[in-house]
Amino acid sequence: MKYLAVSVIFLLGAAHVMAQQTTEMHLRMLANTPTEVVLRFELSGILTQRVTTSRGEAVVPHFQGSTPLLRKGAPDVPKYSTAVRISPTGNWEVSVVAGDYEDMEGVEVAPSKGNLLRTERPAAVPYEYGSAYAEDAFFPGVLAEAQSPFVFRDARGQALWLYPVQYNPVRRVLRVYRALTVSLKRREASGLNELAQVPASSAFSQAFAALQDRLFVNGAPPAVTDRGGTELPEQMLIVTPAAFLPEVEPLVAWKRQRGIATEVVATDELGSRSADAVYAFVRQYYFQHGLTYLLLVGDEEAIAPLTLPYGDQRYACDNCFGYLVGDDHLPEVLVGRLHAATTEQARLMVRRMLEYEKTPLLDPQADWMSAGMAVASDEGEGYGDDGQADWQHGNEWKANHLADGYTWYWEFYDGSHGPQSPTPGHITADKNGEPLPNDLAKAICQRGVSLFNYTGHGWEQGLATGNFNTDIVRTLDNAGRYPILIAVACSPGDFTGPKECLGEAWQRLGNYTTGQPYGGIAGFFSSVLQSWVPPMEAQDGMNQYLVDADGIALHPTVGAMAAYGYARMIAAYAHDGEQMADFWNPFADPSTVPRTRFPQTIAAQHLDTLAFGATSMTIACPVEGALATLCTSEELITFGRVKNGIAQLAFQPLTVAGPLTLTLTQFNRLPYQKPVYVHLADQPHVVASMTLADDNGNGRLEYAEGGTLRAVFRNLGTGTAQPITASVRTPAALLHRLDTAVVVPALAAGDTLERLFRFVVRPDVPHGARAEFTLTLSGNGQPESSVSTYALLHAPQLEVVGWALSSVAGYASRRIESGEVARLYVQVRNRGGSASPAGTVQCHTHHADLVASIPATLSPIPEGGVGTVALDLSASSSVLPSTWVFPEVALSAGYFSCQTAVGPFVVNPIVETFETGNFQRFAWERSGNRLWHVSAQTPHEGKLCARASGLGVQQNATLALPLLVSASGWVSFAYRLSATHASDTLYFLIDGVPVGRWGGGSSETWREVLLPVTAGSHVLAWTFRRGASEGGNAAAFLDEIILPAHKSATSTLEAERAPTRLLVWPNPATDDLWLQFDLSDEQPLRAEVWDGLGRLMHEQPLTALDRQPINVSRLAPGVYWVRVRSARGEAVGRFVKR
Repeated sequence: MKYLAVSVIFLLGAAHVMAQQTTEMHLRMLANTPTEVVLRFELSGILTQRVTTSRGEAVVPHFQGSTPLLRKGAPDVPKYSTAVRISPTGNWEVSVVAGDYEDMEGVEVAPSKGNLLRTERPAAVPYEYGSAYAEDAFFPGVLAEAQSPFVFRDARGQALWLYPVQYNPVRRVLRVYRALTVSLKRREASGLNELAQVPASSAFSQAFAALQDRLFVNGAPPAVTDRGGTELPEQMLIVTPAAFLPEVEPLVAWKRQRGIATEVVATDELGSRSADAVYAFVRQYYFQHGLTYLLLVGDEEAIAPLTLPYGDQRYACDNCFGYLVGDDHLPEVLVGRLHAATTEQARLMVRRMLEYEKTPLLDPQADWMSAGMAVASDEGEGYGDDGQADWQHGNEWKANHLADGYTWYWEFYDGSHGPQSPTPGHITADKNGEPLPNDLAKAICQRGVSLFNYTGHGWEQGLATGNFNTDIVRTLDNAGRYPILIAVACSPGDFTGPKECLGEAWQRLGNYTTGQPYGGIAGFFSSVLQSWVPPMEAQDGMNQYLVDADGIALHPTVGAMAAYGYARMIAAYAHDGEQMADFWNPFADPSTVPRTRFPQTIAAQHLDTLAFGATSMTIACPVEGALATLCTSEELITFGRVKNGIAQLAFQPLTVAGPLTLTLTQFNRLPYQKPVYVHLADQPHVVASMTLADDNGNGRLEYAEGGTLRAVFRNLGTGTAQPITASVRTPAALLHRLDTAVVVPALAAGDTLERLFRFVVRPDVPHGARAEFTLTLSGNGQPESSVSTYALLHAPQLEVVGWALSSVAGYASRRIESGEVARLYVQVRNRGGSASPAGTVQCHTHHADLVASIPATLSPIPEGGVGTVALDLSASSSVLPSTWVFPEVALSAGYFSCQTAVGPFVVNPIVETFETGNFQRFAWERSGNRLWHVSAQTPHEGKLCARASGLGVQQNATLALPLLVSASGWVSFAYRLSATHASDTLYFLIDGVPVGRWGGGSSETWREVLLPVTAGSHVLAWTFRRGASEGGNAAAFLDEIILPAHKSATSTLEAERAPTRLLVWPNPATDDLWLQFDLSDEQPLRAEVWDGLGRLMHEQPLTALDRQPINVSRLAPGVYWVRVRSARGEAVGRFVKR
């Protein structure tokens, strides 16, 4: 016991100056049964970091493997987190069986700063002591705590948090447990996120089993073969628009050869590109077939992302497509996306992946595959995960990767940290000063790197350290040297924003003239502001996964790498980790196998031929764990791992003559591929092949077009084959079949025969539909056999992609004046694969005071083309002011149509554009620490706008307008934020109640807002509030404010004599309203309260000479006027009742 105390004293006294000092932590499993898991935690001591707070010097304790609690204002003591696999059902409870501790007296532990966003500098955030410091009790109080259960594919788990460090802030006693024994037991009661039974063969995935084995302290569930099932290959589903199908075919063929059973579905077959439609299909596919990888090929226009709320907006969550079981945030399917907007981009991305996995660039003199780079800020020391600054975090992983076999690892850090490098004095060590964009570009393009770890600040278009932005990315020419980029930064993956984000530029980069890709093989970028600490834990997990990968126990993929990082983060930080995982979007094919070494070759010995009807094949190979597969041109036949130098492949009898492809792959190896030929048996055997032809000869089957299926029959056996029947099946919903069956006469050995089957494509077929043709041979003793092919059917696919209104207010406005005839231009795109017929476009305004002209003629639009039509909109001369109209445009061309909302438009708008150069057009009221002012800095329209700037920390500026709204309507305005920090916020309030808020830390783009306003008296207010962070920009802009129909809410209570001074407070008021008045020497008589409609709502006599309260608690929320009368005069004031 004394040893522990001495250890703690030593650590408390010296750890802050001994950066290399460490403590030892051990976690052992004492029992693991279906109903109980018992763990023993042992700790040799703790380390501390000294900090300065408002109370003087304090310490922050930590130990090896610990993570902070991040409870703002509470003592900043560490915890230890792990995850336990639990039974599929039932409620599990945790209890502490035994513990052994020592107390330290006279210790001041600093409070936690909470879970800060990366828009804030931890060093600039003060320490604030919360209510826990007033309690004479140990914090956190409990010693062990189980978090909410979760489902992770075919396993159910639960994070377990241990609190071996406890602190009593009143007695200033730090208690350290050197041992804790904890039991987690199953109770019969039902629990959260219970796991329904899924067929073992479908649910089992070797990729997920490896993840589960690393995440859970008690390992993964038993393998499917141990449960009596059969191991199936990993399954992959590719979802893409029909236009990209030809581009992804080479990738599909390679994935099958690599051992992944891959299927492609076009969004056109789903009937919608919506996120909900895709998610529903993926979920159904998972439960029916099993699924490991989901690859979306197409940008957000081609395949809409799932979104989740963050702040007051919604952002993309591609990972959400993998959340298929339970309400947790761990995936059942590994998700990725290729953000291709065009066929050229899709083709380029596929070529990059095939180069990377099949034919990587080999340069022994400049080996890019065993090279990495760390780019990081110099902030966060003492606050980040493991107490590290960003650059220290980068150095930790540089040291780990070098120890694991990397040969070259660059450092690019803000500040000057070369002396602290794991390789001081080496050319790769950090240089003095700030890194330049060209430094990063040279590292990527010259020698090249396979891994790019970034930890710091960012924005939608870039990473702050080194200013690595989309413009720099577009200059890269790193052919063949494609890195994985793991970014801990704010928003570089926000691919639904108005501009191309960094992640999209990283994927799309290449020379489209030559088809040569550049950029990265994978990138993991957040669509939202990231926090400081939890993402560092995820990055730890991703890097540890690469270090652990060996091709034996762990066969790595980039999707599993990311999932392991997210899972560790969620286990350690619960909800704070879940939120970060949701929005950390994968710009990658999740099945990509990473490269971290110069690759070696694979040697193999096997037969070059197989007999017709063969059912097995043996491969001798010295590369343990290599995956061997046998494929036809269209499917994966079988697979097997090399064990003890042998791979045994078993399969159904081979019934098709011709070449097969044998492939062997392994982590950090070059693939081995050879053809294996199937020889025929000594008997007659007729086989068939099919080709398709269209009537107009352009190589595509289009709507309402005739086509021909050409079937060739050949006797590849010996002797004469007897006559057999050949029948064709096609989908009636897509085709009109003309010929369905023929008799194939007797064929001598080696003879061939050709037959034609005619059909017509239906005129209403959807674009991208897949027509399957199955030709079956049967009869006269020959085993029934089938051969299939398919054709993509092409048709128009029309959509409205843009509109513009031309009125007296100008082009591309929303405003129409009464009596005016405005012109609406509608832009229509044909996203299909066939020219559209002529059609019509009409507008439905859904409002009697805005009438659209007769339908306009839509000329035929070629595939990929765009057409524009013009429609006139006539506004009534008697339309009320600020009348909003929400039209729809409907277009029809033959069997093809669509309907889309446009606008909305406002007729007779009451608009403030600040073009007068002042605030006198309306009864604006400006207040706050600084006043809103008119500015010429980048207005939304015209030359001027309103601006609030120059605010100090926690200061605000308000622009308010009292209105008596005539009828329920809308208020619209454009706003822009030039604010570095997310805590800098623009609020829009109605009667003091916030109805909209927008935080900084994002792009300086003008955005338009439309919000409803009810009839009656209101105060509309825009308040810009500066947050708690110093430095950076902090300005808000307003323009084009369109007000609802109203009367100015100025007082109708005219003073009988010259107005005198009256102050009212608090304003807004809830219960008592205080009046302070100056009526010279006169005795006031009474106070009156009037509403905006001029009704007397309250009155009372006044007895004081200068101040008096009146009770307004019974008044409805709104704007009111108070009048104080005396014998010789009166004073009037306004207040808001909440």
